[in-house]
Formats: sequence, structure tokens, C-alpha cells
Amino acid sequence: MTLSRLANGTSCRFVSLKRPFSNYDFIDSEFRVGQDFISARRIFSQARIHTCQTLVIENIEAAGAVQDENEQLRKLDSKHRSLYLLRLTFWSQEITDESEFEEIDSKALKGYAILKADELPGSGKRVSTVFESVFQKFPHRHNCVPGEAQFSLQCCGFSFGISGVMYCQQNNITKACAQVGLRSLLTMQNPDNDFVYSEIQGAATSAGPHTLPANGLTSAQMRSVMEYYTIPYDDLDYEAAKAGDREKFPYCKFLYSAIESGAAGLLGFDLSGRAINPGEEKHIVPFFGHTFNQDTWVPRAENAYFHVGDDLRYIPSDKWLSSFIGHDDNFGSNFCVPRKYLEPTQVQYILTIRPTGIGYNGTLAETLASAALYSILPIALRSECGSLSWMQRLAHYFMGMDIVFRAVAIARDNYISHLSVLDDWDNFAEDRRIPSTLAGVLPEHLWMVEFSVPDLFSANYRKLGELLFDGSVPANQLSTMNPFVLARLPGTYFIPRDGNEFMLIPSTIQNHTPLFRYNGLPLE
Repeated sequence: MTLSRLANGTSCRFVSLKRPFSNYDFIDSEFRVGQDFISARRIFSQARIHTCQTLVIENIEAAGAVQDENEQLRKLDSKHRSLYLLRLTFWSQEITDESEFEEIDSKALKGYAILKADELPGSGKRVSTVFESVFQKFPHRHNCVPGEAQFSLQCCGFSFGISGVMYCQQNNITKACAQVGLRSLLTMQNPDNDFVYSEIQGAATSAGPHTLPANGLTSAQMRSVMEYYTIPYDDLDYEAAKAGDREKFPYCKFLYSAIESGAAGLLGFDLSGRAINPGEEKHIVPFFGHTFNQDTWVPRAENAYFHVGDDLRYIPSDKWLSSFIGHDDNFGSNFCVPRKYLEPTQVQYILTIRPTGIGYNGTLAETLASAALYSILPIALRSECGSLSWMQRLAHYFMGMDIVFRAVAIARDNYISHLSVLDDWDNFAEDRRIPSTLAGVLPEHLWMVEFSVPDLFSANYRKLGELLFDGSVPANQLSTMNPFVLARLPGTYFIPRDGNEFMLIPSTIQNHTPLFRYNGLPLE
């Protein structure tokens, strides 16, 4: 378990958050050490959004990553002094005494934060930071955080759990935005690991220059960190890329594909205004979720008005994305950043976590799906299922380049579970022999590209079927290996055989079905 989240508190203080309690007055009197504590204000604002009733404050002892940071600070200044180290937990119900926790479960816990203040007399520095924090996402059904992690912590000696994505703040001394952004991503993959900053910094500089932590990390150093922790990733340094790569490989699509597959990414971008931290010319922020706009005009208008004659045969599902959800260590956690708010010319680097066992990204999977569906549809229309109403509609929308594709990296077992519980609009479920048969033949790691039509996808969160591809094929072998393994269309499965032949297996599902759901996806 993460030691800093399990350190024993020496006392518990209960604070009612009901009016006339003032977040601003409380932070100014309790936590400010010189600078305006903007990130703490954001945390209290999130507590207000969740209608929290009680704040519990505990003094805790340094352990784990906190203790490691203190040791690094002492190396810089032997007179380093900890001004405070506090664990704050926010609760949705009234609590006035420790004994009440015996009757409270984790559903009442909406967020926690470890606040840390340090003094370095030798340099005259006093700094307060949110060392780490986890808050549940904004409680709106259109806010999607598919890969949120489950964290454990204690409050007044009682154990609780909370789901979310860890937020961390730089101190501009032993860590910068790159290190804290990486820690957010790393804890999503393994929430039980503390991921101490000295180890992250050591991994970063093992293959490159030994730079000061406050100077951040280069793209090469960030790769070294991912490789040290053996986490698969994709990245693109736009500053070093070829001309035209910004348009050919847009950062929005890479980021969205990773998020939909239960992962996350980092964006590095140039600053054009006043930097908050001295000498900061670039900034890095982690993104791990998105918002969904059912009523957006963009997908229909782009296809009908602005891309006439283009050879793209589908509408990517990210066209319904309204904002990305991420942390900015300067300002706080769980912010929404409008799609393409960051201009492509501003973004200099993107790093996304690739799901385990996957060899290529979702953009390539969608391209493969377009070609596969184009080959299958004529055969499907001549088969017994060709007269089905939804098969006819599928053909109509596809030929009009109005089909929606959504690529999700998925494990075989997850797909089999998904297929086993599917039922269509007419309440027909799949023949249970089919999932059990496919379980023995499908690859372990898959790209599933779901396909739908615009109004069905956006209004009902439903699809007409999916195409499966072997996700483990390395990207550089896609030109010589065909990873296509299966297509499920209304009424029929299509399994490739030698040449351009397909084996057709009847399906009892002849209508549309729900989309696949990871944790946090807003599908009812």
C-alpha cells in the first residue's frame, strides 16, 4: 500500500463545511505559507461540487514518497524544516466524532488530499503544495474517466477506498510538472506503488544528462521513465517530427484513443503568456478523461459540408468529444479543457500509455476497420442477413461515409463477457454457445472497433456491431500481416478464411446493442 496514504494520524479534527463556512477564509488562515494556495482552493471547490458536509484534518507522519521528498530537500538544505503535513478527507455526510466511522462506508468519501509545507532557510524558500490528492470525477453522466484507479487510505484509524486519478503538484525544487504528471499516470497503472520522485528522477537521467529536477524532463528522459517501469507507451515529439506530422498524427486522436481504452496521456506545450513558475517556457499536463456532447453539430457538419470528396469512410467517435479531463499541477485537479483549445502548433510532445499487449494505436485500428467493413458489406448484403432492416441501414450509412467508428483496446475475456450479456433492442440475447466457442480461438489482446450510425450512437449509446483485430501485432508488421479476426454484423458473424473468403455464423442478435463500457463511461 502507498505509505503516505496509510500513515497514522496523530489527531482527528472535524470541521463542518456547511454555511457560513468559507473555503477562502479557512485556507488563508490554516494553510497559506506565503503564496496563494490556488491548488488547495480547487480541492475545496471540488468538495463543494460534491456537496461535502464534513472535513476531517489529521496531522500525519512522513512516510513513503513524502519521506523520500524530505530527504531530497535535506540534501539541498540541511536545515530543511517541515511546517506541516496534513491529510484532509472530505465526506458527504455529517461526522462529529471518530466513533461514527464504524457506521460509515467508502461511498461517503468524496476525496482526500495530503497538504505539505516546507521551509528551506538557506535559500529563504517557503512553499506549500498539494503533495497528492484523489477526488472523484465531477458527478455528471457525460464525464467519462474509463481508467480511474482504486486507492486505499485511512482516516482516524479506519480504512476506506476511493476511485479517481491522483493529482500531484510540483514544488519547483525537487520536482517539476513533468515528474508530477508522470506520477499521476504511473499510479493509474499501479495505485499500490508509491512511485517516489527520487526513483523517477533516477530513471529519467539514467540514459541522459543529470539535470536538476526543477528543470523538468526531456522527451528522451520521459521515455526512460516509462521503460524503467516497463509500461508500454506511444509518444511523438512534434518538435523533432517530419513536416506534416502534426496534421497526419493529431494529438487529439492519440489522446482520445488512449483514454477510451482505459489509459491516459501527457501533453507538453509551449507557453505564450506569463509563466507561473520562474523560467518555465513549457508545461506538461496529464489527461485521463473526456466529456461527451450528445448534441454536437460537428460530426454531421464536417462530413456534409467541409469534407466532401475526402476518402475517409467513417466518422471517428471522438467528434462527439467536448473536452478532455486532466490535472494542471499549478491550478488543481479534474479540469475540463475544450477539445483543440491547445492549438496543434503549441503542442510539442505527446505521450500516451498503450494498453497491455497492444502493438499499435486506435487510429490505425479504425483505418483497418474501414477497409474490412468495405470488403465485408457486399458479401453480407448477398447473405441471408442482407434483408434485415439494420443491415440495409448499415449499408446506406456506410456508403454515405456516415458510419461511426469507436476503437477500444480490450482483453479477450472482457470481450467474451461483453458478448455474453449483450441483448438487442428486441431483447434477443446471443446464443451462449458462441461466446464460449470464441473464447478458445480469439487472440488474448484485441482492438475492438465498434460501428454505429450518428443518431443511434449519440442519443442511445448503441452500436450495430464490431470488428475485432489482433492487437498484439507490432505496428511495423501491419503491412505484411492482416490482424483482422472477426466481424459481428446484424444477424451474422464473419470470420476470415483463406484468400478473400469468410465463414458465416448466424447470430440471434439482429438489432442494435449497447456499446462496450469501461469503468466511468457514461452509458446506462
